[in-house]
Amino acid sequence: MSSGTCSTMLLSDSKRSWVKYALAGWAFIECLLFAGILYGWGSLVFIFKSEGIYADLCGYDDHVHSVDKMNKSNINVYRNNGKLNTSNPSVHFIHSTSSTLTETLNNHNGNTTATVTKGQSCLAQDSRMSLCFTISSSIFCVSCVVMGAVNYKLGTRLTRLIAFPFFIAGSLCFVFLSKDRPWLMFPGLSLIGIGGLPVFVTNTQVSNLFKSGSSSVVGLIVGGYDMSSAVFLVIKLGFHRGFSHQKGFAVLCGMHVMTLVSTFLFLPKGFIEQREDPTTGCQGDEGGRRLSEGLLKKRAQLPRQRSMTVMEYRVRGRRPSLADTQPLSSYLRQPLFLTHSLWLCILQLRFYFFIGNLNTFLTRVLDNDTQQVSYFTNACFYTMMGGLFTSFLAGIVYDSQKAIFKGGQSKLYRRLMPALLPVSLASLLTVVLSVLVLVPSPAVLYVIFIVMTLLRSFLYSVAAAFIQEIFPSQYFALLYGVTMIAAGLFSLFQYALFSWSESYHNGPKHVEVFLLCAGVLSAIHPLYMLVCAIREERSTRQDDQPQLGSAEGTGNREKVETVFTD
Repeated sequence: MSSGTCSTMLLSDSKRSWVKYALAGWAFIECLLFAGILYGWGSLVFIFKSEGIYADLCGYDDHVHSVDKMNKSNINVYRNNGKLNTSNPSVHFIHSTSSTLTETLNNHNGNTTATVTKGQSCLAQDSRMSLCFTISSSIFCVSCVVMGAVNYKLGTRLTRLIAFPFFIAGSLCFVFLSKDRPWLMFPGLSLIGIGGLPVFVTNTQVSNLFKSGSSSVVGLIVGGYDMSSAVFLVIKLGFHRGFSHQKGFAVLCGMHVMTLVSTFLFLPKGFIEQREDPTTGCQGDEGGRRLSEGLLKKRAQLPRQRSMTVMEYRVRGRRPSLADTQPLSSYLRQPLFLTHSLWLCILQLRFYFFIGNLNTFLTRVLDNDTQQVSYFTNACFYTMMGGLFTSFLAGIVYDSQKAIFKGGQSKLYRRLMPALLPVSLASLLTVVLSVLVLVPSPAVLYVIFIVMTLLRSFLYSVAAAFIQEIFPSQYFALLYGVTMIAAGLFSLFQYALFSWSESYHNGPKHVEVFLLCAGVLSAIHPLYMLVCAIREERSTRQDDQPQLGSAEGTGNREKVETVFTD
């Protein structure tokens, strides 16, 4: 496109209202189809097990749990060298065909039947599936930082062009995935995560086209991101109707070409900036680039212009606080930042462990009933599509708290207290989820799915909003990136938790108790927020009292600010 062509840039700069609504709708569709689809991993696990992916790992001592229908007693079935043996001598193998996915056992009287679905209860196979999601989800978190930096330096268009081949390559890995090439799932899921994230990051700026209601547009786009886990569910539904997963990913690969439309026709090379009085002239690509570069240079200079060293604050007779712009290293040592990072690590580990081991969890609760496992897998991701509404709910809760605490005298109090309720709710939802999964009842599964969907919306909405509200805006990308890297590395523990849960009979229960205790530990963050806010507000009111001298007021302020710096 030439720099003098108006049509390339005027779609995002247009004053016509229908254009910005069309762009918001397009951004929603892109996020729905491509942004966070790796969270639908549970649907793919069911497909891959049915296709026998990594089933060769289950050739020896593969334990399967079955039930005696007449006597209601347990029968332990083992597969050794392709043959089935049982702990009940009256039970013997009747038939097995390689073209079917089941093997049937009957006793001499025909009273006992055990149906074994190949790969359904294989520890080695489950472990490999869990490892794939563990690695991919951790890489996804780290890529948040990398792609954020790329977007900041190179702008919207180059970021999307860099991400495009990643998503295509990941989709093609699943197209060629088979029993002979099962390892392709590892690069496939990782590349899809890396390529899908920039679709979300670059589309959020569409909200800048709206002078009012921009938060609602962000909520719409975040909702599309939450609902994108349903893409793998659609592939699973097609699989049940004879449409192979290879064809499903081929279609997804072809549909991703639609992102090039917005890359070249809708979105600018740089960024969509908020403008009170947008110009009507045609700036073209070069004009938009110069504007974006100028703004980025000004933002990069802000820390140098405003940051002061601790020695400079001491010369002025006071300690630095969160209200002052300080060097980045000082914020990385802030107790509020450290407790927030710990909170995010714990809650994301809880969420990732549930998603990554959904199939194993359902198989255990539903006693290897393949049809029931398939049904509740679908129900889980149908529920996650409600993320479009729960994301709005999280935003409404946050905004309502801002209105309640806007009368606080301390600036830090007005910023911390609105975040207290949503942060506390996220910790509470983590505890509730850990309690519910300890109840081995199919009836509880629906409640578990709803709680998990709420947890996801509150977790990621509040995690970013907290840093944006509390810390200087010029450090947002860096500070949020550090928390995501920490959370990504911490999420590697989910594979250790899986190994623990499968190591002995009560392992799953003990892992859930451990995650329950970790969820309770995450309450340290909201409690510390409350303490900091109350102390700051109390100190501010004391400083505003007339009877206090300026020296005494400065001393009180210094004591409070020490909380955030020591």
